[in-house]
Amino acid sequence: MDHIKDKKSVDAHTMHTGSLKSTVRSSKPQGADMRGIQKIPNKDGTKSYRAQVRLNDGLPPQSKSFPTLMEARAWKAQEETKRRQGMYFPTMTSKQNKLDELIDRYIAKVLPSKPKNARNTQQHLLWWKTQLGNLPLNKISSDVISQTRDLLLDKPNRDGNPLSPKTVNRYLASLSAALTYGVEECGWLHTNPCLLLSKFNEGPSRNRLLSREEIDKLLEACKKSKSKNLYPMIFLAMRSGMRLGELQKLEWIDVNLSQNVVFLRDTKNGLPRSVPLSNEARAVLENTTPIQDRKGLVFQNKYSGSKVSIHKAFYKAIALAGIADLHIHDLRHLFCTTAAQSGASILQIKAITGHQTLQQLSRYTHIEGAHLKHIVDDVDKAFQEK
Repeated sequence: MDHIKDKKSVDAHTMHTGSLKSTVRSSKPQGADMRGIQKIPNKDGTKSYRAQVRLNDGLPPQSKSFPTLMEARAWKAQEETKRRQGMYFPTMTSKQNKLDELIDRYIAKVLPSKPKNARNTQQHLLWWKTQLGNLPLNKISSDVISQTRDLLLDKPNRDGNPLSPKTVNRYLASLSAALTYGVEECGWLHTNPCLLLSKFNEGPSRNRLLSREEIDKLLEACKKSKSKNLYPMIFLAMRSGMRLGELQKLEWIDVNLSQNVVFLRDTKNGLPRSVPLSNEARAVLENTTPIQDRKGLVFQNKYSGSKVSIHKAFYKAIALAGIADLHIHDLRHLFCTTAAQSGASILQIKAITGHQTLQQLSRYTHIEGAHLKHIVDDVDKAFQEK
């Protein structure tokens, strides 16, 4: 019996020892775990582990070194998973979706809710559609966008001059908005490649102000124009700060001559506002149309009743007046600066012009030191009274 007990004890000891050996063996790195990971001795006596990712997916191998085997394994597993899922390239997406599909969808579903710049944005997107519309979205890389964007620098504007860096940036912003929609709403992209691109330097904002002599010459030339709408529209732009587009859409139903005010329903930022009129501005507006004909648009094509375009007539007028480098929008700039020099506060001007932020308005308002002298004079006076 003792012999049997001793045999059982030996067997139990053997089993226990074997279990310990098995446990020790299992705690060592196995060959499968070390596959693609190389142990590298360092000069200081420590070791590091270089993990390599090599898959048959057409992409180059990747490698990275780590101080521990655990970190090397984790990185290798993570990268292999990304590549197997097609997420190695941030812009990887279904090859069935093309840029023209995304642009059409954005124009149809998103632009109607963005009245502020809908027309310009659509114009920009249709240009991108012409250039890159047939490409699958996974081919729309930052490099492709960059090279195509540079073509805009040679694209002429309505005056025949190359587009400005500022306008090119707007084209890029419109495309970026559509691609962001593709990421967030459609799920057709993982990231927006436009975000990797830098904007062109737009330089300082325009600071073109007409002199008193230039103003007189311009108005005189507008009176001589064949366009009967040119003079009143230019005069009102100068004296009220209204945008050309706001004047083009102004209707008689929104004109209150008795109170010297017009109501703008359709503005660039989508927010309606009231604009006061000076007595001179009211008189010019009053003389445009007989009372019995005051219906529909204030400024309209005499044949169709639709809104008028005065660009050609305006540029003929400034040529006749001998005025260089003047845009219609500069007249809004002229109004803001003249109002500020006349003592109007920034908040008062903002209420009239409809600028959304003071920062926007500051680009249009340039006051010379001579017009601010009364402020330092008042400061001197305050010190003397103390």
